[in-house]
Amino acid sequence: MTTARSTHDRLSRSTGTSRRALLKTAALGTGALATGITLSPAAIGAHAAGSDKPLRIGFQVHRTGIGATYGRWYERTANAAAAHINANGGISGRPVKLLAEDDGTDPKRGAEVVEKLTSQAKVDFVYGPLFSHVVIGSAPRAGELKIPYFVVSEGYHVASGKLNRYVFQPGITDVRAQVTAMAPWVMDNLGKRVSMIFPDYAFGYDHRDFFSAAVKARGGSIAALLAIPPTESSFTKYFPRIPADTEVLYHVMVGPGVLTFVKEMGEHFGSKRPEIFGFIDSLEGVDIGARGLAFLEGTHLWEAMPRYAEGYDTPYARHYRDAVGLNADTRAAFSVTAL
Repeated sequence: MTTARSTHDRLSRSTGTSRRALLKTAALGTGALATGITLSPAAIGAHAAGSDKPLRIGFQVHRTGIGATYGRWYERTANAAAAHINANGGISGRPVKLLAEDDGTDPKRGAEVVEKLTSQAKVDFVYGPLFSHVVIGSAPRAGELKIPYFVVSEGYHVASGKLNRYVFQPGITDVRAQVTAMAPWVMDNLGKRVSMIFPDYAFGYDHRDFFSAAVKARGGSIAALLAIPPTESSFTKYFPRIPADTEVLYHVMVGPGVLTFVKEMGEHFGSKRPEIFGFIDSLEGVDIGARGLAFLEGTHLWEAMPRYAEGYDTPYARHYRDAVGLNADTRAAFSVTAL
């Protein structure tokens, strides 16, 4: 097994890099060297020498496909972050340059994007994919190319070690941690007989597995598990499969069909609905004031970063909202519970 010390010794002999310079370089790879990763020699040499050449970051972005809504905001946020970094001297004096490429929210295309950014654009590392099926489809190519691969997926596949040593999940929690934190509130306040609706890929499976385990650990039970294909555009055929004894309906829908999903759910249940608890992604990118969402009055949503300014009104949050172009005066059209 390669160790951080053996990696350092090898690089010192080949590049003349000091340990101090190596550690400074390693910070850019979020501990890559400490896990035994050999980075591109050209990138290491440039960092160690204090080069002022731009740090080239490949940005694998979901501009099209089912992740386009997320990709739009991830790109705005990434551009704002790069501008902020460059305005404050860059990284170790090197300006940041983003090179974006659309992966279509498609696993096969994702692997091709990693290849293109690495081999043709000559980036220092690749950043950006969110949807778990794209991450899982792209990560093997990153490992083969030995390019550090920073993903923003919330799935547990990175933390679990399912992927490879070149894949990192910076600055974000994962589904296991999230459901472990909020499942007790659901059990204590809404009910113990739960039906789940989730997307039919890795992210949804994490919710299915970890939330089911958390429910059972607190004496609850699962009434139904309904996996929805990511390309589904109508959901009416799924709702009759929810058992009548369901006390809580837990939904984790994502993508462009969420507004239709919520409307059809309301049409099916009417006033005789179970308690409803939703992951905020179920409404991401949807205007809360849109017609047809009144059904959600009195239901519950949890979110990692409050959509509305009053939910987290700090100087840092205001700076972030201004940088990415959010309207600080937006207000909810109805009351929801955000944990």
